Amino acid sequence: MRLTRHRLVRTALTATAATIAAMVAATGAQATVIYNSIPSTLPGNVTSESFEAGGISQFGGAVSFAGGARSEPKITVVMSSWGCESGTWFTENCSTTPGATFEEPITLNIYNPGAGTEGSPPGSLIASVTQTFHIPYRPSFEPVHCTEGKWYDVSEGKCYYGLATPITFELSTVLPNQVVIGIAYNTSDYGEHPYGDATACHSSSAGCGYDSLNVGAETEAGEPSTGTQPFPSDLYANDALSETAEPEECNGYPPASKNPSVDNFVLWTKCRTGEQPIIEVEAATGPTGPTGETGATGPTGVTGATGATGATGPTGETGATGPTGVTGATGATGATGPTGPTGETGATGPTGLTGATGATGPTGATGATGNAGATGATGATGNTGATGNTGPQGVTGSTGATGQTGATGNTGATGNAGATGNAGATGPTGPTGNTGNTGNTGATGNTGLQGVTGSTGATGQTGATGATGVSGTGVTGPTGPTGPTGQTGATGTTGATGVTGSTGVTGATGATGSTGGTGSSGAKGTTGATGSTGTTGATGSTGATGQAGNAAIATFASFQSVSSGECLNYTELAGPGAGSCPGKTVGFSSSSLLAGPTPASGATVTNLYADTSATVTGSESVLVAVIDNTTGATLLSCTVNSTTKSYCSNTTGSGSAVPGDNIEVKVTATGSTCNNKTWRVRFRY
Repeated sequence: MRLTRHRLVRTALTATAATIAAMVAATGAQATVIYNSIPSTLPGNVTSESFEAGGISQFGGAVSFAGGARSEPKITVVMSSWGCESGTWFTENCSTTPGATFEEPITLNIYNPGAGTEGSPPGSLIASVTQTFHIPYRPSFEPVHCTEGKWYDVSEGKCYYGLATPITFELSTVLPNQVVIGIAYNTSDYGEHPYGDATACHSSSAGCGYDSLNVGAETEAGEPSTGTQPFPSDLYANDALSETAEPEECNGYPPASKNPSVDNFVLWTKCRTGEQPIIEVEAATGPTGPTGETGATGPTGVTGATGATGATGPTGETGATGPTGVTGATGATGATGPTGPTGETGATGPTGLTGATGATGPTGATGATGNAGATGATGATGNTGATGNTGPQGVTGSTGATGQTGATGNTGATGNAGATGNAGATGPTGPTGNTGNTGNTGATGNTGLQGVTGSTGATGQTGATGATGVSGTGVTGPTGPTGPTGQTGATGTTGATGVTGSTGVTGATGATGSTGGTGSSGAKGTTGATGSTGTTGATGSTGATGQAGNAAIATFASFQSVSSGECLNYTELAGPGAGSCPGKTVGFSSSSLLAGPTPASGATVTNLYADTSATVTGSESVLVAVIDNTTGATLLSCTVNSTTKSYCSNTTGSGSAVPGDNIEVKVTATGSTCNNKTWRVRFRY
């Protein structure tokens, strides 16, 4: 949600620097542009800083002026208007009547330079002016040439989300050579005096225009065409959401109040580099005052030391010879200058004649022999050398005489029996014997399989449940008469008769015993305990899905490349974008990647639909997951694959989040062709 991807957006209105100058130069020919970072041709929209989405109360930068004009400044600021007269850009139903506007008071503050160090405020306030401007709504969505709710700039042939809108402030002051300029205004939740949510526009389909109003932020234009920026990589801002800023190096910087005011306006030096408001400053040269009386001549100052002689300039034209002046007194002799460099060594003179060799002196006496030095310590034994190669084999000696034959050894054990020989030929068949007696009848065969049991008849309707009696255990009354037996269900089809086995031998019938007398009826036993409840029957099939209720629709989207594993922006807070998924949160969070908190009755996520600029092929796929960030649970998901190619949906599943939880949407791609694509994801909750 910082001055990063989703907040640096482009917007429409073709204007030239000359056109803007004409708006601010109505005071006369003496007006001069002393600072300008507005492009020579203003495009339909510019990169911009959103106050409501970013929690900003004031945004600005330090500037240094060119030239000498400093009086009666007129300052033009380029704004970016994303609001529609009805509908919104992100729901793709933006509609605006040409010329429709909304009013917004905007304040311009001019400060003296501050310390210029990290987290330091500007200097004292020089001037402040608040003017009410009629800000135009951006044009309507043009679906013939554009997508994603954009409008079409005919002159450029381009589509934009917002509309570049210059506004001009007039001040009666004299500027110093360097100042800090800040732009401040109120939105629903931020500014010195936030409007709150009770305004009439807040409940309209388009929302409030000031919540979609941004300040143009120079990030690509480079150096200003006039004047300079003392801190081109730094900016001044008052941001309530800086504790969760993007990129990561901005986290917690600078410390900001949860309820900020324009007084918390400090220099940012670690992140969001190169961002300055897009402005032009024009000023006039003040009239020359009357010449004052000539003051008394002051005493002559002490003569300063003679400066170093500068490089000799080109010889100018010879001027007319002036009258010879009075010869001045001779000045004091100057100090002796430094010694010049040593000159080059002269050439070597010729070599003189060689002198005669002198006589050899006598040899000196030999000195006495010195004492023998002490024997040094024996050195360490060296490593054993490598083993030498084996010498050649000696000649084989002659065979010795044969020894005497030894005694005969014991007989060895008997060997295994040899293999059995082949069987002999079969003898002739003998005569056929007499037929034996018929054997007993075999035992009766098993009974054949039972036929298939017929289907059970339909159960009769259950009678109405009687009224519940008064609680409390009374005396057990007599058992009531048995109710009539219910109708017997229709007999099922008789199964096929199994195969009849062979009849076994019938055994002899035993004698019938005499019938015993009938015993008296035993006393009726107590009623047994109620049996356990039978198993629950199978769940019936799910009925047809009913019509969707009046649930809200959440939109997460990014129109820039989304890497696998990143989360999408919740567009209601910050517009499209993406970033690293935040860690689990409990309670308040200012992350643009989270929708929350869920309402007091909780939320049930249904009807997920996602589409993408990717065209998935082969075995690659992309998982789109709606996740409860507070618990880490996946509430609902769908997968884009080579069948659906560029979309997925889930109309049967659902997932619930408890009140106060935050929800995120995560995109996980498998494969290179479906990674780093743009996304739109919507669901009901």
